[in-house]
Amino acid sequence: KARLALKTEAELRLIAPEFCPELADLLASGQAREFYAADAALFEDATLVFVATGCKGSDAAWHARAKTAGALVSVVDYPGLCDAMTPAIVDRDPVVVAIGTEGTAPLLGRQIKTPLDIERDLGMVGGDIFHGALHLDQLYSLRPVAGYAAYRMPVTHLYLCGSGAHPGGGVTGLPGHHAARQILVDRKRWA
Repeated sequence: KARLALKTEAELRLIAPEFCPELADLLASGQAREFYAADAALFEDATLVFVATGCKGSDAAWHARAKTAGALVSVVDYPGLCDAMTPAIVDRDPVVVAIGTEGTAPLLGRQIKTPLDIERDLGMVGGDIFHGALHLDQLYSLRPVAGYAAYRMPVTHLYLCGSGAHPGGGVTGLPGHHAARQILVDRKRWA
């Protein structure tokens, strides 16, 4: 949120016993001002104050100070102490997406992944969660590839039952169901 605020005319004022590396870099580069005590200048002309101490008592005290100064306050993870909700932000410059949960599920909002995140974090090419896009050349008898659409793989007793199998990914469970049916048919031949 600090990075995005810097794209506006906002002045960042920070106070904390210690800063994460990213905020420390903003202070070192002069893009933010550090305050060492909660004096009147900290909240002077403040429009929006973010509070995130991790302690509900401290958060409530900081909330009260900022409110007394006339600022809107957003206390991280405590919707009851928020005058303003700020969404989780996915910044893929030049595109910025805001995901609002109105404070009810901030962790969920942070877990939403873009295809770029999926590719980077999970190694799925193109962020494709279906193990091969559902294009015409990847449907029915061509899924995953021609010759292997009956769930049997080239290795004996190995069956494909995930998103790469017909009818594709999602939450239906059909690839597993169909593979299990094929295993039962083949099992009769094994005996």
